[in-house]
Amino acid sequence: MIESFLATPAGGHGAGLILLDGAETPPERLSAQCEDFAAMGYLTLCPLITQKQAPTFDHDRAVGDLLSMLAFLRKQPNCSGKVGAVGFGLGGLMAFLLAARSDVDVAVACGSPDLTPSLGEVHDIRMPFLALCGEQTDPLKAATAARVARSLGRNKMIAVHTYAGVDDSFFRVEHASFNAEAARDAHEKTLAFLGDQLNH
Repeated sequence: MIESFLATPAGGHGAGLILLDGAETPPERLSAQCEDFAAMGYLTLCPLITQKQAPTFDHDRAVGDLLSMLAFLRKQPNCSGKVGAVGFGLGGLMAFLLAARSDVDVAVACGSPDLTPSLGEVHDIRMPFLALCGEQTDPLKAATAARVARSLGRNKMIAVHTYAGVDDSFFRVEHASFNAEAARDAHEKTLAFLGDQLNH
């Protein structure tokens, strides 16, 4: 299995969660995020999947790895059987593809790269999916982002929330596009969405 962080939920038992991020995120931050979600009650697995394949990235190979991780989490005795996925940046794209190609119970994509090449799979998503997107400040990127949001919105299983006046890296503290208000709201929406789908 790919090198990963695994954190046990505070109560010892809970829903599973696959946490996905981009290749640029330091491993120590991923470990801390993993522990944070575990403290909220999730058996959290954070694979270093994008780091493993950098600088090239094979989406199909990565999804194959994630399918194995999904099965692994569901087999754990301290997992409720339900498993969600949360992805940021490139991890958001992976969460989208995992949702389209598996029976993961819920997925969230925050600030994904341009999903245009993968929109042919949008109607393969049959579970609750939340997309948290930056509107984009560059006019060309904004037009593309709007088209992607419209395409996602055609699937009734997908909820799309767009943050006006920010780019898709709004959640990254170290990035010039970081927006504290949008990042905080996205975090709250993510937790509420996961709670509604995994804890009932």
